[in-house]
Amino acid sequence: MSADDQDEPYLWDRSPPGDSEVERLERALEPLRHRAPLDLGALPDRAPPADNVVPLRRRAPWIAAGVALVAAAAAWAFFASHAPEAPIARPDDSVSNGASAPGFPPPAPPPDPACAEGAPEGLAFEVLDGKPSCGAGPAPAHGTAPPGVWLDVPYKSRVRIAVAGLGRVDVDGGSRVRVLPSDPKEHRLELARGKVHAVIDAPPRTFFIETRSAIAIDLGCEYEIEIDDGGVGKLRVDKGFVELQKPGAEVWTSGPKRSSFVPRNAEAAIHPDTGPGVPVWTRGTDEQKELARMFDVHPQAGSSFEKLLSTLGDRDTLTLVHLLDRTEGEQRKLVLERLEAVEKPPAGSRAAILAGDAAAIAKYREQLVPRWFPKPKSP
Repeated sequence: MSADDQDEPYLWDRSPPGDSEVERLERALEPLRHRAPLDLGALPDRAPPADNVVPLRRRAPWIAAGVALVAAAAAWAFFASHAPEAPIARPDDSVSNGASAPGFPPPAPPPDPACAEGAPEGLAFEVLDGKPSCGAGPAPAHGTAPPGVWLDVPYKSRVRIAVAGLGRVDVDGGSRVRVLPSDPKEHRLELARGKVHAVIDAPPRTFFIETRSAIAIDLGCEYEIEIDDGGVGKLRVDKGFVELQKPGAEVWTSGPKRSSFVPRNAEAAIHPDTGPGVPVWTRGTDEQKELARMFDVHPQAGSSFEKLLSTLGDRDTLTLVHLLDRTEGEQRKLVLERLEAVEKPPAGSRAAILAGDAAAIAKYREQLVPRWFPKPKSP
């Protein structure tokens, strides 16, 4: 070992700590390290150092610089060979064709022109919360729901529909609703799923909300109707009256009835197979409401009828009168006797009621309506 080499002991013994720059270069060049055995016999004898040889101590910076250049070139070659191929830009590539810059979400579609505010057909709407959609695009803040175009209102969203100067319908989140073709004498909405709250001040049978299981016929009122994807739902009336009718069925005609006359402070279940349920007072017990639902679905089961009848008292003529056209024979007779204990039917109509005559039952129902809303007593 020469005197100059003695100043660089790390070249011969790597146990003591070496120069940090040299160690970094060693790590970078490790993949290029020669790993074959070294044949010392094949090496020529070392000649004595010449006078013009630069000592190793003075050569170290130049060696480090050379090693750094070699390492940089090797690193560039490695990463260049593994880099992903960049896409070739084409003149027709632009954001307008639906593409978006890497790392960014695709742009939202534009609003459906059919839902624009002031459209010639449909009902005006206003977005109250969230991001509902109308047709093929997002709903504008103020727009028009044209006939046949769905309004999809996701959860945490709300939409208000103006019903041509007759009132409004508030659509809750999780709902799907659309305007149906109509004429100046009536307006119709279809509720596929979800819940709506309607406030209507119009002549009877002017506004309708259709579901797959029942149709709510407005008689000038405020009410809430909800339905799920399976056709199960409920109608609750806050003011006025709503007639709940099975789709395709005539109201109060001869034969089995599937219609309900629901006044304020009452509710009725909706079923996919049987349609409108027997109305009950909202103040009624949970047991009574559950028994009414059981009877709606299984009207022929004697046990469901007997259990429901046992819970009905003098204040439940609303439910009792609706049982008249959902029962027959001995069951209908039991219902009529329970009603007669509260108020007699119109003179001469008893036989017709027992026979299931729709007109006679409807007349008896109308006679009972004042009992549902007694006038406050004078002080």
